[in-house]
Amino acid sequence: MTKLKERVVLSSWRIYRVRTKKSDHVVVAVGFRPATDLGHVSSRVLRFYQPEMTLTTWSEEIILEGPPGAYSREADRAWVRWCSANNPQSIVDVSSRYVKKGRAA
Repeated sequence: MTKLKERVVLSSWRIYRVRTKKSDHVVVAVGFRPATDLGHVSSRVLRFYQPEMTLTTWSEEIILEGPPGAYSREADRAWVRWCSANNPQSIVDVSSRYVKKGRAA
C-alpha cells in the first residue's frame, strides 16, 4: 500500500541548491507554512511540476504559493536550524528557476 504524501503549502518561499559534506548537491525548499504559522525546510526535492507549482520530496508534496519572496521570521529560523544541523559547504539560490514562465507563480 502506498503511503499518501503530506501536502504542504509554502509562501514566502525560496529554493536553494546546497552542497554538504554528507552529500552532493541537493535542492531544498524553504518558506513559511501558513497552516502551522511556522517556517519549513523540505527534504531533498525530487521533482518539480511547473503548471501546478508543486514540488515532490520523499515525504511531501509542496505547493509553492505566490512568487518567491523575502523570508518570514519563522522561515528564516527554520533555515538557520537546518544550516546548523547540515553544515552546508555552498548555497545557491535557484528560486528563479521555479517561477512560472512569463509571470510569477
